[in-house]
Amino acid sequence: MRMTLLRPKQEAATPPHADDVVSLDRDLTFMDEPAAPAMVLQLGDIFPDFMANGTTGKFRLHQWARGHWVHLFTQPEPFHPVGTSEIMGFVQHTEDFAALGVKHLCLSGFALHFQTAWTDAIQNAFGIQLDFPQIEDPTGDILTRVGMGQTRDSSGSLVRKSLVLDPELRLRVVFDYPINLGRSIREILRVIEGLQTAAELRGICLPADWEDGAPMLLSPQTSKSAADQSYKDLWQEVTPWYRTVDF
Repeated sequence: MRMTLLRPKQEAATPPHADDVVSLDRDLTFMDEPAAPAMVLQLGDIFPDFMANGTTGKFRLHQWARGHWVHLFTQPEPFHPVGTSEIMGFVQHTEDFAALGVKHLCLSGFALHFQTAWTDAIQNAFGIQLDFPQIEDPTGDILTRVGMGQTRDSSGSLVRKSLVLDPELRLRVVFDYPINLGRSIREILRVIEGLQTAAELRGICLPADWEDGAPMLLSPQTSKSAADQSYKDLWQEVTPWYRTVDF
């Protein structure tokens, strides 16, 4: 029987700038069921639901995410310069993500009051205010339970993860980045736009470095008659196995 488990949060390692942090009254982690052996998620699987503490209060993923494209990203360490640049970049591209119907969710590998102090410091230093929720996962339980794990590189450092979920809550893309290399925000936007485009058009796949407005490709499974019916004189056969569509 499924039930809500309320359990004490494990003590997390003290991040940099801990002396600057004022602790908030957030002493418990809320999970929707007891910890279980990690599953193995594959692209196309429904992303599991979870509950956690967040900057907006108690947070439940499916209730918040359903019907939207979601970019869920991890931040392993607060006050990190690379992570700071990424957070500012997401805010600076707010209109680009909004045009694609994308919502951000930050999953922090540290206690929530450190995340709050970090984002307050970003606002004070750069005048940038976050407009997306942040949730805490200091023990790595959430990522482990949903089958993503706390991936580390060969030096033992936690990697940065970016996950893309579609409006049906299916996992569509996973990016892993080393801690010393920031995400490409333009690439995240490009990939989400490509996924949306491929979903809207029948029998289409997208070539390397595809951008909106560039020619597309017919998938190998698309017959000539299906191509004629859907795209008429817009498609061209370069070879039998390489056929372009240009709007």
